[in-house]
Amino acid sequence: MLSVIIVALIVGSVLFFSDKIMAGASDNIRGWIWGENIGWISSNSLNCDFDGNRITDTGNYSECPTGTASVDYGVNVPASGIFSGYGWSENIGWINFAPGGPYPSAPNYSACLDWPALTSEPCNGFGNYAVSGWARACAVFPNSSCSGAMRPDAERGGWDGWIKLAGNSGSYGVSFDPVAGIFSGWVWGGDDSSGEAIIGWSEVNGVIPPASYPVQVTPLPPEGGNYCNPSGGSKYYPPITLSWNFDGGGGNTQSAYQIQVINSGGATVVDSCPSGAGTCTLGHGSANFYIDPLSGYGSIDFNNTYSWRIRVWGSSGSVSDWVNGANFSTASHRWPNASFTASPTNTLPNRDVVFTNNSTCYNIAGSSVACGSYLWNFGDGATSNATNPVHLYTAKGVYNVQLNATDGLGTCSANANITIRPPLPSWQEVPPTF
Repeated sequence: MLSVIIVALIVGSVLFFSDKIMAGASDNIRGWIWGENIGWISSNSLNCDFDGNRITDTGNYSECPTGTASVDYGVNVPASGIFSGYGWSENIGWINFAPGGPYPSAPNYSACLDWPALTSEPCNGFGNYAVSGWARACAVFPNSSCSGAMRPDAERGGWDGWIKLAGNSGSYGVSFDPVAGIFSGWVWGGDDSSGEAIIGWSEVNGVIPPASYPVQVTPLPPEGGNYCNPSGGSKYYPPITLSWNFDGGGGNTQSAYQIQVINSGGATVVDSCPSGAGTCTLGHGSANFYIDPLSGYGSIDFNNTYSWRIRVWGSSGSVSDWVNGANFSTASHRWPNASFTASPTNTLPNRDVVFTNNSTCYNIAGSSVACGSYLWNFGDGATSNATNPVHLYTAKGVYNVQLNATDGLGTCSANANITIRPPLPSWQEVPPTF
């Protein structure tokens, strides 16, 4: 009957967490909750069983009894944000952090942490890193399943076991500091009808290790880059760069990413991590990926539409879901390859310089075709639309010559310098005078 009396006493009592809330090996919260009337509530069996051998010790807290058989239990907050597991009180027994409904009042879900990186958890939108929902003491039930018909009202002191983790009006609640790993605030040991049974969490160090933090990736619009001079020299291909924003929370940094590009036929043509998901880390702290066929990750073609997706890893091992980026299309064919030579490139004023146009334009089949037009700028103010012009410079100097080659897609250019030396000095023989 002692436990029944204690259960009755907690209605209207004030409870609070104390010391470090940090879990069995599979649970990531560990520490204690303190209630004025019911004493300590443990959130994890490892609090007093440091080595996990199910025999109590003082590995974490000197106050723990030693040599007593224990069971494996704990409370867990995974990357989904939805609590699971049980805490234990020597006076009121198990506390379920994932009880089923119906719940006494809103919100209509069990204990939940609103991760900013997620949108799927039931508490999404309640407040970044805020805890809400319900937990429930199992002592109000006659069986060990913590569900079903409750004990008679007289045995449970009128309490239905509900513990509310946040007030509807914001008058109390629990929040999590992802950098310090600390929970703080107050929760209500009852429904909204009466009493002051408030539980607070404080001094929570390492409650949720960074490995449990969800990571999120937001793809950005693909960028086309410079079609005239793609990286890779003479190997021309669509220069597409894929970029994204990473959100790890709690100091998590990006350690790896995997990008896959899929063509219109459904085939994966680019994989930034072809050796296996998560195994590519060199340079994978970057926030962009340039599709370079010389890298060995695959290539894309002209005149095609592609979709792409990405997932990222945090520095502690957390991985995001696959997220699709916006589709992108490549140009119908290669852009002009502007090129020319000049002879001579170093000469005197008033002498012809012959320019030879070596430019190439392309069609959809990839074959070489004539360019639509050319524009030469000789650097001295003179221009020409000829294919292979000849130009005469009248003054000394260094002239930057530019050739613009244009087709139906656009214009690309090539440049070279022509040096005009000063003219040779003139001389005249003058007969001596006597």
